[in-house]
Amino acid sequence: MHIKTILLPVLLGLIGGTAMAQTAVFTGITLVGDDLGEFDFFGDHAAVAANDDWLMFSAPREDIDFDNDGLDAGQGDIDVGSVYIYKRTPGGPMFHQKLVGERNNVDPDSTGDRLGAGLVLSGDILFVGVANDNNFPGFIDPDPDPDQDFLFAGQVYVYNHDAGSDMWVQVQKLTSDEPNTFGSFGARTDSSHMELFSFGNGQDDPTIALIGEVENGTGLPPVLHVFKRKKNSTQWQRVQKVGAPSGVTLSIFANAIEGVGKFALVTERGIDPVLDPSAVHVYRINPQGIEEFGGTPLPIQTLLSPNGSDDVNVCGTFSFGLGMDAADDIVTIGSPCDNTAGQAAGAVFVYSVDNSGNNDPLSLVQMLTSPNATPFGFFASNFGNGKQPVTTDGNLIAVGTANFSGALPFQDDVHVYARDAGASTFSLADSVPSPAPGVPGFEGYGQSVTLLGGDQLTIAQMSDGLTGLATGQVFLFDIL
Repeated sequence: MHIKTILLPVLLGLIGGTAMAQTAVFTGITLVGDDLGEFDFFGDHAAVAANDDWLMFSAPREDIDFDNDGLDAGQGDIDVGSVYIYKRTPGGPMFHQKLVGERNNVDPDSTGDRLGAGLVLSGDILFVGVANDNNFPGFIDPDPDPDQDFLFAGQVYVYNHDAGSDMWVQVQKLTSDEPNTFGSFGARTDSSHMELFSFGNGQDDPTIALIGEVENGTGLPPVLHVFKRKKNSTQWQRVQKVGAPSGVTLSIFANAIEGVGKFALVTERGIDPVLDPSAVHVYRINPQGIEEFGGTPLPIQTLLSPNGSDDVNVCGTFSFGLGMDAADDIVTIGSPCDNTAGQAAGAVFVYSVDNSGNNDPLSLVQMLTSPNATPFGFFASNFGNGKQPVTTDGNLIAVGTANFSGALPFQDDVHVYARDAGASTFSLADSVPSPAPGVPGFEGYGQSVTLLGGDQLTIAQMSDGLTGLATGQVFLFDIL
């Protein structure tokens, strides 16, 4: 563990004349799973508690040999998935508990549940996306292919922290009311679409949950499910179902969801394959769910890429809103296909949040670009297996570029931006290279970045630095 040294105040540097530089220093701590193998993707998703007590990383494709007879897809051992839970201590994260997916008994010849394909944590409540849980007793899959029965329909497992045992305990499984093949309820292999909302002092357990069901193979429209926690209970119940505002049946709605204060940001892609392929809708949230107008839940604002249409020929509809994060009065929205410094160089847009209720809540204040910007650089991308390429704590923004689509070696620094004094704008403070650069084509450095309370940063990398097995690892940095 790198020990911080308390020095006399030293001016490290001014960025643009207003921002104090923030330097990310590798602590020497690298987190890895306990028995990871090829393409287990440890660090794929991350979650940190608001009070900084907990730090969690998933390995959604970890193989688990349930019967100790050697890994066998026929036994449902492959891609079972796991979540590694750490307690934060002054000496660094300390392993505490491991959550493991269930053996896939429904179709033993298929891959496992992929537990951990999404994570969201608030207070003492943890939601875990389970992308391939296909156990839906009493339901009939509308997909006519029996070999794909409920394949990747998805479920969300709810865990509560039990203070007596100091363990995380599963209390419920949430599902769609119309589960279907490829429904992707809560999470899919390459993205998490869940968010939790509290209405207390920020430390209270959440009472409203948003879960996206973003696609399917049966032509049904995408749905945003709203759940409310029952009073004095660990159980949740569905209270609303929200359709895509565009009304386009095949749009990809609620593929990413982010919350800031009383607002929810929900993506929609494929609205128009030529003009406006991506949007971020802003909804107002209250203790009952999404605010309704005339009995219908509707967004109060819709954001499009400030630079116009995404480059559909390069990225399809997967650009504006691909990575989002928010804290305090700041929202960051990634747009990796934006043509800022040549085709698909990418950008991150910074918005300020107005809670007065008198105006549109989000106002654009700045566009961030990579200091290494090049055509097809895909700044702030999470293509391939990147999940959270943009993170903010309100004072800092860190941006990763897990680039699997541009020129070799697919390796870029994680860039840290510091907030300008007395402003909502940010300036480049540091560029952080990988402590152990990965194998070309498998690096994925920066596929998931997480700021921890303003004093630490975690950066996930797909490669182990030695081989191309994509086992995954997470580096810990101090922010000085």
